[in-house]
Amino acid sequence: MSTSNFLTKDEALGFLAEKLHISFSGPDACRPSRELLQQICSAYCHEIPFTTVYTYNIPAGQRRAETHDEIKRRGLQGVGGLCYYLNVFLHWILVEMGFKVHFQTTTIFSATDNGHLVNIVHLEEDGKRYLIDGSCMPFTSERLICLDFEGPISPTILQTIHEVRVVHQLVDGPADQFAVEFRWANGTGLHPAAKVSADGWIQAIHFPIKYRSLEELPQVLQLGTWYDDPTGILFFSRLFTRRFKAGKIIMVRDTMLTLQDETRKRIDVPITSRRQWLSVMAEHFGDVISMEDLQRTMENYIRLTASTELPDGFCEI
Repeated sequence: MSTSNFLTKDEALGFLAEKLHISFSGPDACRPSRELLQQICSAYCHEIPFTTVYTYNIPAGQRRAETHDEIKRRGLQGVGGLCYYLNVFLHWILVEMGFKVHFQTTTIFSATDNGHLVNIVHLEEDGKRYLIDGSCMPFTSERLICLDFEGPISPTILQTIHEVRVVHQLVDGPADQFAVEFRWANGTGLHPAAKVSADGWIQAIHFPIKYRSLEELPQVLQLGTWYDDPTGILFFSRLFTRRFKAGKIIMVRDTMLTLQDETRKRIDVPITSRRQWLSVMAEHFGDVISMEDLQRTMENYIRLTASTELPDGFCEI
């Protein structure tokens, strides 16, 4: 099921060298090891942002998932995007590097349908399975997420400002079921689309193991309708861009910049003007998102957002 006819090995190596700054000294250095898997996953979420910027600039009714050719072209350019594109391209890269990779669909936060895509790698080196997400829920910026552990709950690991753990849910039936949970590393958790447990844990994604082919994904993920249904429309009404440059979270959500300090504490910095938003985005994401795209995004954001939801004086030049 895990095949790739869209990238060559040379294209994969070129992407790793040019966009992720990973090069190899010899054939042994690029064998499919746990160390290489971590190196690729960390670099991917450090360099390639999850962002709604490009889709935000497409009028409602004209939005759609990328074709395979578009995924390849945009992927090789190293630009950011949404979950489907980011994880399909990462899947192709990992396959070309010799990893055994499967597509896995999941629910996300409080949703009931499969609306999110991840990858699961079976690593021959240790015989274990690793969850790989190169998009909105990476949690692999510092350590891989292993699905094979003793007991119902995995050890808690730190990923930038997040504490992350996996819950192995025992149910009747042949398929393993897992939930990935997180909370802020300072012990509190908050997300508008999810319930928070008494001790701060948020269920980010949930899935029974069921691998999918590339051809199945559009139907399973409902890609033909997601961009125009109420959930998709609500999602694209927000400006959201995130990466983990140098291993530290950098996130812009509408008019809020989120960073982390040396103690892994989350720092929120309000963005109070159009000019500041453009400056912040150019500073942190200008290497992968053009100023032309950013300016068009800000013009659309001001046009589509009620003035009462913007900081006073935000639109002034």
